[in-house]
Amino acid sequence: MKLTKLTFRDCINMQNGLAQVKQPKISDIKDLDDKMDYLFHQDFAFAVARNKRELGNIIEDLQAILESSDEFKEYSDEREKTLRKLAIKDENKNPKTKTSNRGQLQYIVPDIDNNESLKQLDEKFKDVIKERDNQFAKYDKKLKDNSGFNPIMVPEKNIPKGLDMAAMDGVLFMTDFDEKSKK
Repeated sequence: MKLTKLTFRDCINMQNGLAQVKQPKISDIKDLDDKMDYLFHQDFAFAVARNKRELGNIIEDLQAILESSDEFKEYSDEREKTLRKLAIKDENKNPKTKTSNRGQLQYIVPDIDNNESLKQLDEKFKDVIKERDNQFAKYDKKLKDNSGFNPIMVPEKNIPKGLDMAAMDGVLFMTDFDEKSKK
C-alpha cells in the first residue's frame, strides 16, 4: 500500500487499531492444521511493535497541544464548585447529574444559560477560555496535517489469520493489500 500522506488523525486511528492486535492463545484454536496460520510471523510482530512505539511518540506530542494551562485549571475548578452549589440536590443533599449527549455527567442546574454567577465567572476568565478554544482549534487543524509517519510495512502473506476487525483495521495501513486489489 503506497502511503502518500498519513495525517495525525490517521495515526490516532492506527494506534487504536494496533492496540487490538493480540496473539491468540494456542489452546483457543480448535483446528490443529490452522494453529501455524494463527501464530504471529516475526516480521509482523516486529512491525507492529515498532509502529506502536512510533505512533505512541506522535500521539504524545499531539496530546501536548491540549495540555490545560494553570489558569484554565483554576477556571475549571471554580466552575465546578459553582455548578455543584447551583445544582438541584437529591434527598441526601448531593448535586443531581444527568448524562450529556457526549456521555459526560453534567450537573442539573435550573436556567443554567441565564445564571449570573456563571456569566461573571466566564467574564472573569474570558481570555483563558478563548485561549483554550484556540488550543482546540489548533488541535483540530493539526489532525489534518501530514504526520510524517512512515510505518514499517509487512507483506500480506505475513498477516496472521484470526485478527478481529479492529485489529485488522489497525494493521491494514502497514500491508500491501490495496496494491493487489487495484491490479
